[in-house]
Amino acid sequence: MSLPAVVVLAHAYPQHLHRLLAALQPLPVFLHVDAATSDALLTEMLADLPETVRLLPRLRTAWASYGLVEAELSGYRAALAQTDANHALLCTGSDYPIASADRIVATLEGYAGLSWLEIDALPNKNWGPLRGYDRFLWRNRVRERRREWSPIPRPRPKGSRPAGGSQLKILARRHEEHLLGVLDERPDLVSYRRRSTPALFARKFDESATEVLDAIDAELRVS
Repeated sequence: MSLPAVVVLAHAYPQHLHRLLAALQPLPVFLHVDAATSDALLTEMLADLPETVRLLPRLRTAWASYGLVEAELSGYRAALAQTDANHALLCTGSDYPIASADRIVATLEGYAGLSWLEIDALPNKNWGPLRGYDRFLWRNRVRERRREWSPIPRPRPKGSRPAGGSQLKILARRHEEHLLGVLDERPDLVSYRRRSTPALFARKFDESATEVLDAIDAELRVS
């Protein structure tokens, strides 16, 4: 039986990270820690990791930056090279599974070759007065966790269609391979972006969420 791989993008919260990694056992995990994380915090995050956890090269992964995409892609490359996983799940270090590892495996076994993504084509009425097109038609940058865009237009890569959604996803192995293949063949897509699912996880926990996590674990043990 092939176990799905999990790519985890972490920044902080070592206690929660360790709890997350324990909950994912025995799934192979590819862990990325933000290069901006302090040495002291990094030491806590990497202490006594399970043998199933493999570390990815550290990149700067600031909010809304292309570094997040680069870290994600490095996780897919490592998972393809080092495992025979039929799916790769992407989550952050502040997420937590609301299904047991066995349930995750059983669920994905029934969906061989299928992926889950939350993506909508533009226009999107929830993405501001320009319906999201400002993210594609002009250069964007991030300042203090706020996205700013320049009035100078930029051409969109040939053959692309504007869409957007959550970065978190579950990719089938064939889609990982196809995605990486397209990006390897189309460096213009990478340079353009640099300038500019089943309910298996709950999101955005910090070190104060012990009571909620205990309740989740208790429910999983019963089920």
